[in-house]
Amino acid sequence: MLAGKALPALPEPQRTAQHSVEGCESPVWLAVIEGQIMAYSPSKVIRGVLAVLLERANTLTSEEREVFDFAAYLETCQLSRYLSQSRGNGINAVIKAISKY
Repeated sequence: MLAGKALPALPEPQRTAQHSVEGCESPVWLAVIEGQIMAYSPSKVIRGVLAVLLERANTLTSEEREVFDFAAYLETCQLSRYLSQSRGNGINAVIKAISKY
């Protein structure tokens, strides 16, 4: 959750249906701004996970993001064990969306 405090918030105007990630229990929005993937969720837990994912995702090229195993990365960071099944499903939807950017 501490990492989520440092996550630059996706600006309000970008929090639209177009940038919404479907399949998340808590609302999540993703958008690319000035070449960086940015995100926001009102959930502190999800913001923390987003911060960890985006810290890595924004160091990769789009081609590298397509093949990078973000689920394994969360395992390595020991975060997946803290996610309920419904949150885990939502994070999987976020990972799919990040991989497409």
